[in-house]
Amino acid sequence: MKFWIFFVATLFGLSACTQNPPPAANQKRKDENPLYALTGQERQVKFQALFRSDAKKIEDLNTSKTRSEIRKVTAFLFGPLTHRDIGGAQKGDKITPHVDQAFVEGGYVFVPYTYEATWMIHSRYQGTSLSVPLPYSISGLITPKWKNCNDSGDHREDWGFLWYFWDPLRDNCDHQLNRHYQEVEIEIGTATPQTTRSFPEYSRLIRTKDGIPTLSMTFAFGYVEEPDTADPFKDHDYGMSQFRLFYDQVAAELLSLNFKKIPILQKDITRGSTTIGTKFIGDKNGVHVEVSILAAAGVDQMDIFAHSYAQDHDGFFGWFGHSRVGSGFDAQMFAYKLETFPQRFSLTTDYQIIYWAGCNSYSYYTLPFFELKADLNPTLDPNGTANLDLISNALPSLFSLNADNAWVLFAALFNWEAATSYQDIIKNIENSAAAWRTQVIVNVLGDEDNPQ
Repeated sequence: MKFWIFFVATLFGLSACTQNPPPAANQKRKDENPLYALTGQERQVKFQALFRSDAKKIEDLNTSKTRSEIRKVTAFLFGPLTHRDIGGAQKGDKITPHVDQAFVEGGYVFVPYTYEATWMIHSRYQGTSLSVPLPYSISGLITPKWKNCNDSGDHREDWGFLWYFWDPLRDNCDHQLNRHYQEVEIEIGTATPQTTRSFPEYSRLIRTKDGIPTLSMTFAFGYVEEPDTADPFKDHDYGMSQFRLFYDQVAAELLSLNFKKIPILQKDITRGSTTIGTKFIGDKNGVHVEVSILAAAGVDQMDIFAHSYAQDHDGFFGWFGHSRVGSGFDAQMFAYKLETFPQRFSLTTDYQIIYWAGCNSYSYYTLPFFELKADLNPTLDPNGTANLDLISNALPSLFSLNADNAWVLFAALFNWEAATSYQDIIKNIENSAAAWRTQVIVNVLGDEDNPQ
C-alpha cells in the first residue's frame, strides 16, 4: 500500500494525512459531555444548502438515496475547513433532505437540505456565522482544470483526493461560485463546555499485572512513504527520522535509569524478522515500566494498534504518522479484528489513553472508540469515557511535530509523581505546532469524569 504525501508551501514539514473519505457514521456524542481544547471550541453547527441531483425528474428522487448522496458531497467541507485552518467536523452529522421542496432549474433537479453536526472550530472563528464553499454535486466538479482545485502535491492528478483538498480558492481552480459550488452560511450554535483542569488518571494507568504495579506505553511511528524493504533505523524517510529522534531521547533517559532493551521484531506483531523497535523495561519508584517504541515498518499500523490496545491492553497508545482512514486504519477495521480474532483481541474495562497524532483525528477516531468502550458496560459507563481518554487533532498535523509531541506525552506519563494536567499537555503540544507556525487544535475527550 503506497502512502501518499503532500508538501506544505512553506517550510512546515510533511503533513500526516489521510487517503480516503471517512465512512459515514451515525455516532453522536452527547452535547453535555465536556472536553478541552486550547485553541478551539466544539460547537453545534447548522446550515441550509442545495444538492444538484443526477435524477432526471423529481419523481425519481428517493429520500434515503438522496441523503447518502448528499453526505458524499458534504465530505468536501473537509477541504475548506482544513485548508483555511477553520477546524474539523466530528462524525455523527444529521442530514435532512427536503425532497418535498425539490425543484427543477436549468434542466437539473435541486433538493434543499439541512445539515447539522458538531464541529471543532478554531477560536478565531467563534462568531455566530461562517461562510464556507460547498459543491452542488460531485459530478459537477469535473471541469478542465479540476486538478488545480486539488492539492499541489504528488496526488494532484488523483480524483480520489479531491474531497480532502478541494478548495475553490486554490490557484487557477476553475470552479465557479453559483455554477459548481455555493457559499453556505454556517450557523454556529451552542458550545460544548470545557473542562478547566483535568488529569490523566495516573492511579488507574498504573495497574497490577501478575501482582506487580505496571505502567505500559506504546509509541508507534509511521512512514511518509512505505519502502519495499523497510529498516526504520536506517531508512531516509522523514517519518523515520522522527522515530529515531524520539527513540534516542527516550533511550538516553531510560538507559541512565538502568532500563533494559528488548528488540521488537515484525513477527511480534504479525510476521517477518526485521527489527522495528525496542521495548525498554525497568523499575521506577516501585513501578515496573514498559515503554515500546516501534515503527510501522512492513507491519500495518492497525495491527500495531490492535496489538497494543486490544491484546497487551497497554495503558497508553500513541500513533505518530498518516491517519490513513478509509484504507484499513479505522474503527471499522478494528471492530472487524475484534470480531474475527476473539481469541487474540479483546476490549478491557481497564483505563486507557489513546493519542491519535495524525491528521484531523478528531474527525475520524473519537466517537467510535468511546462507543466500543461503552458497550462493555452501558449501565455504568454509557458514554465510554470512564475508561478511555482520547487526545486528537482537529487540523492536519505535520510529521515534523511527531518526535516533540511524543515526548510531551512520554514526559507527562513517565513522571507520574508530578502529575501533568491535560491542559498543560495540550498547551505543550500546541506550543510545538506554533514553533512551526501552524496549529492543530489539539483536544482531549473523555476527561470530564477524571480528577479535576
